[in-house]
Amino acid sequence: MNESNEPCGDMELRICDPRSIRRLAPRSAIQCVVLAGLIPLAGPLPAQQAPVVGTVAVKAQDIAQSGQFTGRVQAVDRVDVLPRVSGFLLSIGFTEGSKVSQGQMLFEIEPDAYQAAVTQIEGQIKSAQAEKALADIEVDRQQKLVGDQVTAENVLQQAQAKQGQAQGTLEELQGALQAANLNLSYTTITAPFDGRVGLTDMSVGAYVSEATGTMVTVSSIDPIHVTFPVSEARFLDFTAKDQSDTTTGATDGQPSAASDAQPSVATDTQPAAATDPGQDGGTGPAAPITVSITLSNGRAYNKQGTIDVVDTQVQQGTDTILVRASFPNPDGLLRDGQLVRVTLQKDTGETSLTIPAQALQRDQGGYFVFVLGDGNKVEKRQITFGRMAGAEVVVAGGLKEGEQVITEGVQRARPGEVVTPQSASAAPSAGAAAPAASE
Repeated sequence: MNESNEPCGDMELRICDPRSIRRLAPRSAIQCVVLAGLIPLAGPLPAQQAPVVGTVAVKAQDIAQSGQFTGRVQAVDRVDVLPRVSGFLLSIGFTEGSKVSQGQMLFEIEPDAYQAAVTQIEGQIKSAQAEKALADIEVDRQQKLVGDQVTAENVLQQAQAKQGQAQGTLEELQGALQAANLNLSYTTITAPFDGRVGLTDMSVGAYVSEATGTMVTVSSIDPIHVTFPVSEARFLDFTAKDQSDTTTGATDGQPSAASDAQPSVATDTQPAAATDPGQDGGTGPAAPITVSITLSNGRAYNKQGTIDVVDTQVQQGTDTILVRASFPNPDGLLRDGQLVRVTLQKDTGETSLTIPAQALQRDQGGYFVFVLGDGNKVEKRQITFGRMAGAEVVVAGGLKEGEQVITEGVQRARPGEVVTPQSASAAPSAGAAAPAASE
């Protein structure tokens, strides 16, 4: 037999080198110990823990119908001040952007030429009055002579003609005096009402005329209007009593209170509507509507408005109705042209079931929610819902008061599977949670 220094193989019988056996022995022993330690770990795995979800109970509450949309502030009165006579500006009586009172002088045009015209015509009138007096005397004299048959009738007629001519000249001059006085008054331009003046390009010494155009704009302050467009559908919702407005979970059409992904509060493109004072809607008088506004900085205006005008026609192309509300504005905080967020709210006096808007889900079958069933099993429930109420959705069918709907961890819920429910505020948040209704 041939001797070899190689270790023993599994398939070949050889004379092993004793030194090779000594080298293999420690390594094999270590491997056996490691394998022996891993054997207990190969036992059965523990059961998977049920996913944690946040739930909210379906609740019944009094719901006020509301909507938000964009409005534009408009002055009740707005006037572009124009010059009515020509001349050089003598003075400017206001500070740009300041408040002015009715009758306050805004501009003064040099009046000298117009005052001279008045004086001249006044002199002409005195002369005409003298001519008229002489004509009157002559007529009286000729009448006596004709009565005494001393003079001919035609002489009296000539005197009467001169009297009429003198009267006409006098009246013509009196009219000219009125026009001259008007022109003189136009040299002082005053504010037509209480309000605020804007910017002006005018300077003292500048020459102005009727061709100059707007010298300054005056806008009234208190009260002030806010106008906003209202979709036809939302207008009917607000003006009619007990108007039906529901969306089923299996409809193919677009819901009035939801977008493709979720329901949302009324926006600029689909604003809430306003009531027409005295509007019946076919089912009885509408409930009163409160109107409030929020400024562009997020601050709520501290006074409520009232709807005073609803346009008589729907604007074609946009299917909207223009609505106008009036607000008190004693401090002048609201300015002409300002952009505001308008909120309309109507107390329906009805109790409705509501759920958070983020609980709503949608698939090809329509809108649904996940409900907590017996044994904390998840149930998929098709529902019918109506309008938005802030971050809540009014439920018209498919749910009962007190049932628990899943609002957080929705992506972890599967129909028929068991979950671990927690109060929605305590449940762990998830990156793929349903979006809030305000988004």
